Amino acid sequence: MISQTAQYALRAIVCLASHPQSAMTVGALADMTRVPPKYLSKVMQALVRADLVISKPGKMGGFSLKVPAETLSLLTVIEAIDTPMHEEPYPLELRTYGNILCPLHQRLDELIAHVRKEFNTITIRDLLP
Repeated sequence: MISQTAQYALRAIVCLASHPQSAMTVGALADMTRVPPKYLSKVMQALVRADLVISKPGKMGGFSLKVPAETLSLLTVIEAIDTPMHEEPYPLELRTYGNILCPLHQRLDELIAHVRKEFNTITIRDLLP
């Protein structure tokens, strides 16, 4: 349901939230999150582009949260990395299925809506010790 990349992003965000006073390098984040550094670097750049993380260059630089952990939802982080989760009544708007698959699509839509709602109610702050 959640891609490995989104899981890595969540690990990094939680790690940053648990160290709010200092910027963290990719190396330090990689060690703490057990994510390969090169891969994590790409994830962090995606989080910067999504305006969730600040990147500070230089010797004392690194990454830090731009959005307060109290207001940053899991859904926001996941959708910054993955294709947004959304309800779509008919895949690719194909109407040729007829009534046979309508209950399936309705149930899938309900489940996606429920998961989105739950991910949106959980903040990063909720995940800190």
